[in-house]
Amino acid sequence: MKSGNINQFKHLSKFHSLKQFNSSMEQWYVDIHKQKLLTKSELIALKRLVRFSASIFGVCNAKIGTIVSATHNDNIGISRSTFKRMLLKTQEMNLITIHHTFNHGKQGHSVYVFSDYPSKDEAGLNSSCDVVEPLQQEEIEPPKTSNLSKTNKYV
Repeated sequence: MKSGNINQFKHLSKFHSLKQFNSSMEQWYVDIHKQKLLTKSELIALKRLVRFSASIFGVCNAKIGTIVSATHNDNIGISRSTFKRMLLKTQEMNLITIHHTFNHGKQGHSVYVFSDYPSKDEAGLNSSCDVVEPLQQEEIEPPKTSNLSKTNKYV
């Protein structure tokens, strides 16, 4: 793949709108938080990469150095190795696909493509077992008390 303008990678996007991309990312964040898949610094790196992926929904072609330096603007700051570690972990989760680009025979920047959150069918779950019946609400009455508290005023 040849490096170039972000618009040439538009066909890699799996999202139709920014709202759909953000919704998918929220679902990924819930899983990441529940299963503690990323450290705090790696999560900062992921969220910064997501912010760079807003113009073409779910696709980013920014250099690692640019993304890492953008985290330092918020006085938080992550290292380049933390960003690379986050990339490896998110690739294992199938959250991100990385396409390497080349320019004049040399490796250029990478293109990061976010995956849509998998539906239950894609995740291999049996949909007939996932049916959740609503809980039946019982009316709960407050307890009846007969002992009223008395206060003594000391003057």
